[in-house]
Amino acid sequence: MARLKVCIRKQDSEKAKDGTYNIKIRVTHKSKVRYIGTDVNIQEDQIDNGEIINHPSSSLYNIKLRNILNLYEQKIIDLGGRIFHMDAQAITTYLRKVDVKGRDSDFYFLAGKIISDLNKAGRIKYAQSIEYTLSDLKGFSGPSLLFDEVTPEYLERFGTHQRIKKKGVNTTAIHYRNIRMIYNRAIDSEKADLSMYPFRRFKIKQAPTPDKDMDLEDLRKLRDAELKLKAQKRARDLFMLSFYMCGINFKDLLYAQKSDIRKGRLNQPRIKTKQPLSVKIMPEAQEIINRYAGGKYLLKFIEVKKKTTNRSRKSILHTDILSQVNIKLKDIAKALEIPYKLSTYYARHTWSSIAFNECGASEEIIGLALGHASPRQITAGYIKKKYDQVDRVNRAVIDLLSSSGEPSYPDPQ
Repeated sequence: MARLKVCIRKQDSEKAKDGTYNIKIRVTHKSKVRYIGTDVNIQEDQIDNGEIINHPSSSLYNIKLRNILNLYEQKIIDLGGRIFHMDAQAITTYLRKVDVKGRDSDFYFLAGKIISDLNKAGRIKYAQSIEYTLSDLKGFSGPSLLFDEVTPEYLERFGTHQRIKKKGVNTTAIHYRNIRMIYNRAIDSEKADLSMYPFRRFKIKQAPTPDKDMDLEDLRKLRDAELKLKAQKRARDLFMLSFYMCGINFKDLLYAQKSDIRKGRLNQPRIKTKQPLSVKIMPEAQEIINRYAGGKYLLKFIEVKKKTTNRSRKSILHTDILSQVNIKLKDIAKALEIPYKLSTYYARHTWSSIAFNECGASEEIIGLALGHASPRQITAGYIKKKYDQVDRVNRAVIDLLSSSGEPSYPDPQ
C-alpha cells in the first residue's frame, strides 16, 4: 500500500528566493518515492514530523494539509486491487488529478479557478487583470495566502506596499476590486466565512480621473488635419466614426455586423452590459463606414485581423486593433499640438459633454444614447420617441462641430 507524508525537500534547487521551501506530499510505493507539491511555503525550521510549527498560520496550514492527506488516502483506497499494478509515478499522476478540497481556503487556488473560467468564457482581459493582481499579491505575501489572512489590516498593509512600489491609487483600487470579487466568490461557494468579510470595514479609495473630453476647436483640428500616413488617417477616421455614432464604444463598433443595420440604424446589445443600443447612421458616419466596409462585419478590421493573426497566438482581436489606434491617436495629438493623451475614449466622453453642456440634452437621453439606460426604465410606448430625441441630439452635436453657431437641438418637451 502507498504511504503518504507531509515534508519538505532540503535541496538547494528546492529553496525559493525568499529562503522558504514548498510543502510537498511524499508518495512512497514499491520502494519508490515521488512528490506532489502544494501551495504552502515555509521556512526550514517550521516543520516537525509532518506538522507545521512556529508559523502565524500553522493551525490553518495543518488543517489544510490534513484535508489533502485525507482526500488522497481515500482516493488510494478507492483504487482497490488496481494499486498493485501501479508504480509510484502512476499513483502520483492519479492523485494530482484530484480536485484538492484541502486547498479551498487558499486565496490563490480559488483565484486560479476564476482565471481559468474567465479565459474559457472569452473574458481574457478580465482574466489578465486578475493575474496582474495575483502577481502583486504574491510579491507582497509570498506564494500562499489564506482567506482568513485577508483582513482590513492586511489590505491597508498591501496599499502601503503598493505606494512604496510607486503604484497609483487607481491601479491599487483595481487590485482591491479584484480581491473583493474573489472573496465574494469564496463566500458564495462557502469557502470563506461571511463574518470575516474584510470589505465591511475597508473602503476602496480612488483618485479622480482626468476628464477625457476635447473642446470643439481641438476636435475640429483633428477632423480637418491633413494626415499623410495611412495608419494615422485610419485611426482618425475610426475616432470620428465613434463620435458621429453617439460615442459608440470601440469594441461594440468593431464587432457590429451588417445584419445589425435595419432602416438606417445600428441596433445591437452592448457587448459589456447587454443593454440595447440603437444609433441612427448619419451621413458623416456612413461615409467612413463605406471607406472601411467589411463582409460580415460592418467594418473590415476584425475580418482582416482574423486572417493575419496566427491561430496559436492567444490574442484578443479587438484589443490589438484598439492598441494600434490609440498609439496613432497619441502620435496625431502630439503632431497637432492637441493637449491630450488622446484615445478612443475621448470620442465617447466628448460626444457626451457636448450633448449635455452645449446642446442641453438630459442625462436620461445621453444614457440611452450610450447604452447605459435600461429600456425597463422607459415606458414601452415611449421608446421610439426617446430614440428620436437621441437622433436629434446627435444631429445637433454633429452640426455644432461643423459650424461656429449655436446648436439647433429642439426642446424635447
